[in-house]
Amino acid sequence: MNRVWFVGMIVLGFLYPHHAQGQASLRICVLTPLSGPFAVIGQSFRTGIERSLTQERAAKEVTIVPHDVQADPGIAAQLAERSRERDNCSAIAGGLTSAQALAVADVARRAKFLYLEGVAGVPLTTGPLRDASSLFQTAVTLDSEARAAARFLTIQKVKQVELLSDPDSQLLISEFVSEAETIKLAIGERAIVPPGSTADTLAERLQSLFKARGVAVVVAVTPGGFETLANALARQQEQVRRRTLVIGGFGSPFTVSRLGRNYPFGIWAMSSDHSDWDNGCERSNCEDTLPAHQTFVKDLRAVQPYKRYADYPPFVIDGHIAMQFLIAAYRKSKSVDPAILAEALRGASINSPLGRLTMNPLTRRTDRGVFVGRMVLEPETSFARMDRNALYMTPRP
Repeated sequence: MNRVWFVGMIVLGFLYPHHAQGQASLRICVLTPLSGPFAVIGQSFRTGIERSLTQERAAKEVTIVPHDVQADPGIAAQLAERSRERDNCSAIAGGLTSAQALAVADVARRAKFLYLEGVAGVPLTTGPLRDASSLFQTAVTLDSEARAAARFLTIQKVKQVELLSDPDSQLLISEFVSEAETIKLAIGERAIVPPGSTADTLAERLQSLFKARGVAVVVAVTPGGFETLANALARQQEQVRRRTLVIGGFGSPFTVSRLGRNYPFGIWAMSSDHSDWDNGCERSNCEDTLPAHQTFVKDLRAVQPYKRYADYPPFVIDGHIAMQFLIAAYRKSKSVDPAILAEALRGASINSPLGRLTMNPLTRRTDRGVFVGRMVLEPETSFARMDRNALYMTPRP
């Protein structure tokens, strides 16, 4: 009997090596909007986390403590405080809007609490928060999108761009201009539309900026103005729309779903994921990205079927990647101490649905790319989707 028990312990130690050594389970508080207008973010982010736990065989190593932040940055901050004090979590994984993410980041900075954000595009590890060593980000950030947009236009042989933005999108514009100057892409006029501008005003500005062949118009508008922008773009002639690139997540399935049949076809747009992508990358050294992504989409479709691009759960990949990094840090450090976990996250690498990704030890952000492509009509549904020949724009070489 004792011999059988001894063998059994060896088997258990092989299957669950971390727990065989008496390692404590990692508790992660997941802050997402599970109700209200942004519930789809939280629901799909949670799906991604669950799928990552299954794929990594980490369900016995990691305990998830979910919290609904609704649509309120104040609630998000309160729940962040509670996560450490009452829930005994070693880390927060956030699938939040930008306003909520900034509120949680401020709490994490003051408490020196490990916070990894997987959805919000606002850069958390730069600017005033750059010295907060406990903040990490796996989301596609707005500055990365803007820089990728500039390089994409040079691939399209665009020689000059005109810029149109609202006052709240100046980060996007400044990053775009910085990259354009680096790669010698000429910048023409930089127009800013007043807050609350109507679709007519936006349409007039678009027409005035589109002057000649070889010129593209880059539009940066915050999500609150997406509907107005869609109406303005829909009024443009096809040749104008086909020379217009909208940066800031306008091409995501989430945005397409919200705008429905009002979405302006023909434009170039950007998205952090693309369910129908079957083309290639900006650089030739990302051969692992396409097969990894196709496998991810195939497996997801098998358990969560969808009929059109707009139905694709837009933030599953974000939750999946965020959890993969936290699992990797836990297994590397063999600790639930937030400071030790944070140190293990620096430089950590994973085999993700986008191929090999690494957490930059200096910026505390991943080298994750963004999809850029033409928005076309799906004849069978009359909804928009990103063209299958979109490019996956990898981080700047």
